[in-house]
Amino acid sequence: MKQRQLNLSDGAELLTREMFMAQRLQAHGFDIFAGSSDGASRKAAFRRVLTEAGIEFAIIGKDSTGKCLTYAQAFERTYGEPLQPKTRKSHV
Repeated sequence: MKQRQLNLSDGAELLTREMFMAQRLQAHGFDIFAGSSDGASRKAAFRRVLTEAGIEFAIIGKDSTGKCLTYAQAFERTYGEPLQPKTRKSHV
């Protein structure tokens, strides 16, 4: 599946959201931007770190309405997809 090209304002918003999550993850000892030069590799790195560290439900901060925001919610808000992809049930 080909990734769609973001316009400048969408790209800036994506990078701002990625930087917000990356700064919070530094407190846990993770550096997402080390060696990650494109959006797809950063998204994969965020997904891997959050799930492997088991911090997906930790509070990252507050959203624009003042409600608590978890890493999983921040990931979904940033990338438009859930942190844990839905698994398909196989019919056997």
